[in-house]
Amino acid sequence: MAAIKSWMAVTKKKYRHTITPLEFAEHGGQSVLKARLAGSFPGSPITVHFNFVLAEGKIRSLAIG
Repeated sequence: MAAIKSWMAVTKKKYRHTITPLEFAEHGGQSVLKARLAGSFPGSPITVHFNFVLAEGKIRSLAIG
């Protein structure tokens, strides 16, 4: 958990990015969040899909594409 928090802080400082939710759906036990990711990185802004599975209120798996 500490490693993820550190990575997020470094990434946020470097790219000054924002995430704007666009759409949310659930399909067969999997949740999908479509969002716009904008910041100081090449190709900004982009649309990304966060595919995740929740179990007992926690993220069990996550794929970002």
